[in-house]
Amino acid sequence: MSCSNVSIREQASFFQFWLSLPKEPERASEITTRGRSILFLGLGIAVADGLKGERLVVPENGLISLNVPLTNSRLGSLSTRTTHPCLMKLFRELLASIGVDVSVDLPYRFHTKGEMLGKCANPRLVEPGLAATVSCSHPGAAWFAGRSPNVHCGYCVPCLVRRAAAASTDLSDPTDYIADDLSRPLGGDRGSDLRALRMALDRYAKEPPELMDVLVSGPLPGSDEELGAYLDVFRRGLDEVRSSLAAAR
Repeated sequence: MSCSNVSIREQASFFQFWLSLPKEPERASEITTRGRSILFLGLGIAVADGLKGERLVVPENGLISLNVPLTNSRLGSLSTRTTHPCLMKLFRELLASIGVDVSVDLPYRFHTKGEMLGKCANPRLVEPGLAATVSCSHPGAAWFAGRSPNVHCGYCVPCLVRRAAAASTDLSDPTDYIADDLSRPLGGDRGSDLRALRMALDRYAKEPPELMDVLVSGPLPGSDEELGAYLDVFRRGLDEVRSSLAAAR
């Protein structure tokens, strides 16, 4: 059976998990989602090790992996570093120390999301794949908006990067966004990410980002060539978003 006749959902096995810490009087509640990074990675390693796999592939793009704070107000531990290169290095060291022989690879760490879409080996799967995947960091927004589950909010950073990636290619984006028209002002918290992105783009238009800007989100392991590649993918990722937002205006 050829890939063109197989739906996206039929080509991969999906594992679902429900995890919740028991509530105890002496344990303070964690109201942030900072712990989800290590949780996602730990579940991936558990599945890979259980299936006797040797490699866990984390297909994140470089711009999101670096997660450089867009404004000074976004510095600190409340901004997640889910696939930041430093975290990946420490996680690999942790696995080695406890004898887990599964490699953790980020093959697209030097690619923007748009480059990932544009260089897909089977372009016929990209548009159905977009329709079947979720990037949004506010999946609950659909419920409050009276929409069906898994509709993208359209205004969080992952949604904005997703929209920019699709716009940078010849693809038609089938994603359903709550905030479909970015030319209209988004009030309150809904517009915070969009405002932060535009502020960062305006700032970097005057002073192009340098390596020190990228290092704000954490130390970067690797050679001088790799450090240059991280800076380059950050610049290209910003250019994708800049072009998308300029078109929206």
